[in-house]
Amino acid sequence: AGATQILAIGGPPRRLELARALGADEVIDIAAVPDPAERVRRVRAWTPGEGGADVVFGCVGRAAAVPEGLRLLKRGTGRMIEIGNALESGSASFSPAHDLVAPNATLVGHWATHTEHWVRALRVLATARLPIAEIVSHQIPLTRVGEAIQSLLGDYRLDGDEVIKIAVAPNGG
Repeated sequence: AGATQILAIGGPPRRLELARALGADEVIDIAAVPDPAERVRRVRAWTPGEGGADVVFGCVGRAAAVPEGLRLLKRGTGRMIEIGNALESGSASFSPAHDLVAPNATLVGHWATHTEHWVRALRVLATARLPIAEIVSHQIPLTRVGEAIQSLLGDYRLDGDEVIKIAVAPNGG
């Protein structure tokens, strides 16, 4: 959609490899760089003039990641779109004066999609240029959903393999 540089922060390693295959220019593994302040420093060092990111998509689903996302933004024009906290994940502590007002940041919460989003996504899928099929690493029956949730809350391993995304097939896996 016109981004000139894409950086993904996350883990585990298999997900980051897929992020690169999907177009990320750079990745930061949170297990290798556990300190949020160091991740912010690295993102800033990677951006032009060490200014920070123009746009941050918060897809983590943990409230504690929101302040870090705000600190990644470029002063004056940065926008953060938070889509990962659709379910209650606790509270986040940040300074509205320091993290939002002083940098003139924009924080947008986004819930749900519209028809136009699905149409655009289908166009991307139709080009077959991206390894979309690799996103689902596991397909399981409904009876194993509890195991799947535990793997996502733990070490991101299921059946001895690293999890990227898990698809639930109600009639079998």
